[in-house]
Amino acid sequence: MIFNPETLSEYGLSRRHTQHRRPPCPAIFVVDSARTAPPGRPPGPGWRPGKIAGDLGSETGTGDGVNASSGIELRPVTAENYRACIALEVLPEQRTFVAPNLNSLAEAYVYPAAEARMVYRGEEPVGFVLFHPVTPDRPADGHCIVRFMVDHRFQGEGIARPALRAAVDFIVREHGADRVRLSVVPENQRARALYRSEGFIETGDLEDGELVMIKTISSQTPAGSGTG
Repeated sequence: MIFNPETLSEYGLSRRHTQHRRPPCPAIFVVDSARTAPPGRPPGPGWRPGKIAGDLGSETGTGDGVNASSGIELRPVTAENYRACIALEVLPEQRTFVAPNLNSLAEAYVYPAAEARMVYRGEEPVGFVLFHPVTPDRPADGHCIVRFMVDHRFQGEGIARPALRAAVDFIVREHGADRVRLSVVPENQRARALYRSEGFIETGDLEDGELVMIKTISSQTPAGSGTG
């Protein structure tokens, strides 16, 4: 989505967060970059993930967007918690990788197919995820994790992996998708290692300079199961 430059200050956004990018979303997440979709098009490949925040670890759980063993759960953004969502931030050095959550909420408002979810550990909000179908009118194309971030106060506490699993579980359960797509900055070795260990495979394709990765969900494999 593209904001009118004259209205940017009203939303606390700068031109850096409203660049014109190419369309359809290959999917992703982790702390994402500030890129947005071109006018009239859904959030697309330009929405890249940035550094994965948090360390790796924890077992998968069950439930609707819940990683039971870790206490990680995805919840809708509501009138009661949206301020807490906006307050979640990454480290200063990670801000070039991820758009502020305020921007993501604005995009979710404009694009009906987008879904914003907060990551909770127990009753504490610790992160954010934004979802969007690869192609809104073709569900078989799969679903994207467009943005994913863990607040700087909770990085290094084993939140990233269970949050990723909860996000994949959400896509499979709510949308019946058998493919989850994302893209990642090549230099982001930590994120790439996490994705690979969770069953995402690098396709060899590049979207705006980012590596496209896809996880295929088999009927025999639980959605939240990784490969390592």
